[in-house]
Amino acid sequence: MSNLAVINLSSLIACHECDLLHTIKKLNPGEVAKCSRCGATLYKEKENSITRTLSLSIAGLILYIPANFYPILVLKVIGNTRANSLFTGVKELYKGDFWFVATLVLITSIALPLLNILALLYVTLSLRLDKKLPGVPDVFRLYNEFHVWAMLEVYMLGILVALTKLGSIASVYFGIGLYSFIGLLIITVFTSTSLDPRVVWNKIEEWSRLEEK
Repeated sequence: MSNLAVINLSSLIACHECDLLHTIKKLNPGEVAKCSRCGATLYKEKENSITRTLSLSIAGLILYIPANFYPILVLKVIGNTRANSLFTGVKELYKGDFWFVATLVLITSIALPLLNILALLYVTLSLRLDKKLPGVPDVFRLYNEFHVWAMLEVYMLGILVALTKLGSIASVYFGIGLYSFIGLLIITVFTSTSLDPRVVWNKIEEWSRLEEK
């Protein structure tokens, strides 16, 4: 009778470029594991991933309200002053019967960024407390599915275009909402780069094994 080695699939990772299987090894902070066949990056070791992501999520939640409801731009034309925020912009689009554009902006620039922040806050808080809160795996799966659709950078590009166009016909001033929006955009970028999904899934797997015992 031949001896068969038992392989722990959770200790393996497939290269996303060439599908070569590798054994996952512990890396030092800042180190990168690369595929031995094609050289593609397999994973990185990120120091204090959960704590940093949790801190960034809290900061993002604090900036969310001023970024969406405080004036982004203040326009002055022939003595008339008009303040525009992200939320009022969506409202004006609806009033102008631009339903599709308004809904798109509402989803990608207001709803999904908030849901992403709350999802990461929920998941990382659960890991930081080392307590499996209800639905953590499902919440993290939803985050992985939808976080790419939060397009704050696209709206930022729209603001820059508006500044270029409106600067010649009106006096344009920056509101507190713009600074908050830029801060939220930067935090969103740093949050996605600081998070190590392997840490999350490994902890979820550990909780599942404990529940089975």
